[in-house]
Amino acid sequence: MVFNLLSLFAMNKKHLLLFVFSYISFVCNTHAESYAHDTLVNVLRNEVQFYFDKLKNKETPAYFISLRVVDNKRLFLSSDFGLSSMDENHTRILTPQVRVGSPDLDNFAYLAQNRPSSTFTYERPSTSLPLDCDAIPVIKEVVWNGILERYEAAVKIYQQMKASQKTNVTELDSVPTFAPSAVETYYERPYSEAETGIDKERFQKYINDASRLFKDYKLTSGKVFLDYSLQRTTIVNTEGTVIAQNRKAYRLMLEAVAEADDGTPCPLYEDIFAYSEKDLPTPTELEDKVRDLAIRAEALSKAPMAEAYTGPAILSGKASAVFFHEVLGHRLEGKRRESVNNEISGMLNQRILPASFQLYLDPTLTTYQGKALSGHYLYDDEGVKGQRVDCVKDGYLRQYLMSRTPVKEFTGSNGHGRASNDRDPNPRQSNLIVETTEPYSETQLRNLLIEELKRQGKEYGYYFRTVKGGFTTRGKANAINAFNVSPIEVYRVFADGRDDQLVRGVSLIGTPLSMFSQIKAAGGESELFTGFCGSESGSIPVSGTSPMVYVSQIETQGQKAIIKSKQDLISPPETTEAENTGHRADCSLIFKAMEDEMAHVCHELATRHNTVPLFVNYVLERKHISGTESSGGVCVNKRDSGIKNNIAAHIFLGDSLMTSDTGNELNAQSIPDEIGYGSIRNALRTKSEIAYQDAVQRLDYKRTQLKQNPKPADDAAVPEFKRMPPAVWIGPSALTNPCPVTDMEQLSNRLSKVFSDYPELFNHCVKVYQKRVDYYRLTSEGQKILQPDTVFHITARASIKTDGNEVKTEYYRLHVGGINDLPSEDALMGELHRFAEYMQQKSRAKAVEDLYIGPVLYEDESAMELFAGKIANYTHSYWLWRQNKSDRKHRYLGKQVFPSDLSVWQLGNDSVYNGTKLLGYRQVDADGTRPKTLPLIEKGILKNMLTGRRPALGCPTSTGNEHFYELNRDLKTAYTTGILHVTSNRPLPLGQLRKRFLKSAKKAGLKHAYIFRHKRTSPYALIRVDLNTGKEELVEGKCYLPSIEQFRRMKAVSKEKMACNLNPTEGRGRGIIAPKAILLVDTELDITPNHGRHIDETLYELRH
Repeated sequence: MVFNLLSLFAMNKKHLLLFVFSYISFVCNTHAESYAHDTLVNVLRNEVQFYFDKLKNKETPAYFISLRVVDNKRLFLSSDFGLSSMDENHTRILTPQVRVGSPDLDNFAYLAQNRPSSTFTYERPSTSLPLDCDAIPVIKEVVWNGILERYEAAVKIYQQMKASQKTNVTELDSVPTFAPSAVETYYERPYSEAETGIDKERFQKYINDASRLFKDYKLTSGKVFLDYSLQRTTIVNTEGTVIAQNRKAYRLMLEAVAEADDGTPCPLYEDIFAYSEKDLPTPTELEDKVRDLAIRAEALSKAPMAEAYTGPAILSGKASAVFFHEVLGHRLEGKRRESVNNEISGMLNQRILPASFQLYLDPTLTTYQGKALSGHYLYDDEGVKGQRVDCVKDGYLRQYLMSRTPVKEFTGSNGHGRASNDRDPNPRQSNLIVETTEPYSETQLRNLLIEELKRQGKEYGYYFRTVKGGFTTRGKANAINAFNVSPIEVYRVFADGRDDQLVRGVSLIGTPLSMFSQIKAAGGESELFTGFCGSESGSIPVSGTSPMVYVSQIETQGQKAIIKSKQDLISPPETTEAENTGHRADCSLIFKAMEDEMAHVCHELATRHNTVPLFVNYVLERKHISGTESSGGVCVNKRDSGIKNNIAAHIFLGDSLMTSDTGNELNAQSIPDEIGYGSIRNALRTKSEIAYQDAVQRLDYKRTQLKQNPKPADDAAVPEFKRMPPAVWIGPSALTNPCPVTDMEQLSNRLSKVFSDYPELFNHCVKVYQKRVDYYRLTSEGQKILQPDTVFHITARASIKTDGNEVKTEYYRLHVGGINDLPSEDALMGELHRFAEYMQQKSRAKAVEDLYIGPVLYEDESAMELFAGKIANYTHSYWLWRQNKSDRKHRYLGKQVFPSDLSVWQLGNDSVYNGTKLLGYRQVDADGTRPKTLPLIEKGILKNMLTGRRPALGCPTSTGNEHFYELNRDLKTAYTTGILHVTSNRPLPLGQLRKRFLKSAKKAGLKHAYIFRHKRTSPYALIRVDLNTGKEELVEGKCYLPSIEQFRRMKAVSKEKMACNLNPTEGRGRGIIAPKAILLVDTELDITPNHGRHIDETLYELRH
């Protein structure tokens, strides 16, 4: 989980410091061991040398290659007021780095190495490796593809830089771009299962018991998190460095949020870190911490808002550590790009802090004053040994943090090249230590503060106890460099000796050099923060420790409170303890909570705000997603989310002719995995309050807009909302008996082996994915719906080099309802073999460029997509929100929109056709209405249109087409087509249809004609037919779909039909039954070559 409130932003101009409160444990075996039996290390060593030997002789030579693999296993447990959630994942990421040119000038000379530049293009450098270290052929394949892509990108960037140098001379031109480094060898054996095992159930109970204590206090959020991660980093390079090191981390985090009377949230956080399980707090110790945090959060919510202030202050040790990390630490990172103005660069060897101050960074330290440091490592992410760097000595700026990319002032690495597992390293911080040779006691510092207050005539100064983050800005040379730190707990310290007063809403602002100049003294006892720092090379663990610091002059600005009148609030629900402790994830508990909260909210709105909503809608989604990805018979990715819960509330105000709905409400939030009556009600109350306030604003906005932009008269007569009859429909849960992820992994492993029979293919994989969802819906009209939904996908990807040295990539896709709906495994393997053979044919296909006018035959899924797209043009009238009118599609009613041979029906009762389960089928829609079976188009004439709950011109009542809809943070219901059935009154057998196609083309005097034959085994195949010989040839080209005018010139369709599940969108299946082929005449195709990425043939031949 990411705490957004704990962020310190700055990516390039803004660095991101995120308190994630880490406990980190490292291996006990400090002596290097032999890597002779480590498969991964030896494969990487051999491969990096093999490619270096080949690429160093290219026209643009590679002079350095490194391979870094990060294997990360993570268990994340969370508990929200006693209700638990759990996430697990395992990834293994390869990040190759290729440098071309020479150490004097290479492809990293001016580039922000991990983000796109307006001048120099760049691609994300990482890719997934098999989770099994013994899968040597697949590892070699991934390494080849990774080095190939990075070398090609490096050459392109290097050539751009060489061209840029001719017209854009900079002072960096004389600075080398890569520094030499000692060859290092260090090996730690991988962790054993015994060393890494964790009792999930025991720890879940441990944090549940702790977070449940938050219910004793008046809090809006009370959470406890445990994050346990195991990381193994392997680095090899062409200089001979070999590093394999482990890291084990525990993070225990507490969060308590109280709400002030003005509506402002008041959060507090606590972090506990340990090297091992035994160093985590006991349950009793954890209880003390929870209660202390809750009491402090309540106190903070009652504190007055602070005012803007200029004067002296004291920063606690932890606050000082954050300040030094953010404001000074990032400016000590020796980044090469001259476009970033580092205002301290001109102060090298000048004093920037008091003479008693020392500031250094030391990744070799695991503890400081008995406290664990999360920025510890032995070797950085470039394989350079970590070392202490004395950046500020006796107050003087002496050194920067350096990676192997030099800057003007320093040319060698000091072991601070760091990155997350998918980025290239940059100079980054590790363990920041601030010390003083003249320590003051806390009393002495307070005396200095009070003396200065009196001297300045100030009533009070500030003591900053805790901070949650902030940001710093660095721009070009003429830009203002500033910082903004956000303290949480701040106390007024009064000059007359009164007790300190807690205040809130303070921001500490200023410019770095000005702030540094006001630092006068420091305490003796240090405090620690641990966290993750985010910048362009990703998120990395860091820590900082500092004593308390006295500053003679600081500047703060007050933060505005959230103005939220009590009249706008909905009071919390009154729940009994018995109700609140129910954790049964059954239908009755969920609906009970939804019903009780809806009654409570409607009562509150009626009695306190004299408001009766037009409509209240609650939706709860329980979703289980799992999937695997395999290549060459081994797994490279797998995911099993468990059951996750999302909830949303929508409130409409107004009347039937104008509601507050604007179609873009994003009102969903996650709730704990473990279902609880109280958690559902609390979440619904929060979302209802937001929905009500939004509805008030949106309705006012729409009324204003209507005066400026009235609806057309016919649109104005159509209600925006129509009441639906009460309905109860409880379907069987989709969450029972999911396919185990182990079975999915075995299936994807077996299927992915197919591609091993085709050595020309690369970048290939098979993915198996399932999503199972239960949608719960309750409305103020009496709709009470539990609708299950399941989808099961198998997709495959493969790339191949064409005869023209281009890379072509295609995808096989199969969508069904569940694993039992799949073809047999033998049939699936047969389809994948045909897909692979199709890729072989595609590599030899000629690229065509042709302006063709004549008959075109669309077959299989090409026909299905053509039918579905054209039907969608006419069967529903959409509301154009920004234009405040409908799309006017109703005007086509009674008109000839399709060829007269064709008719289209929506089927309301058909779930299966010829053994194919149709994904778009629902017994009832989201309103509990049965989908109507009705003719949409009869003999080409539009007879009826479809809609869901919202009336539309041409369709004033629901046709049972309101389906659940999820996209990003949107969870609601919306219109969706049902099962479509296309018929013809003059179909032809497929063989005859093809003959007519050829006859029509010959009659037109053409030499060739085209067939679009899209199947999952031959996706988007374009076939050119020689009319003299009848020979079919697969060609390569792209063109637009035929227009509706061309579609109306249909000649005939096939008698044979097929049922097809088109790619589901936004979680909604699309099923269609239609003729297997359609012949169009006088069709214009502007076919152009479909170029892929060019590949150097000599690089391709390096694959082995």
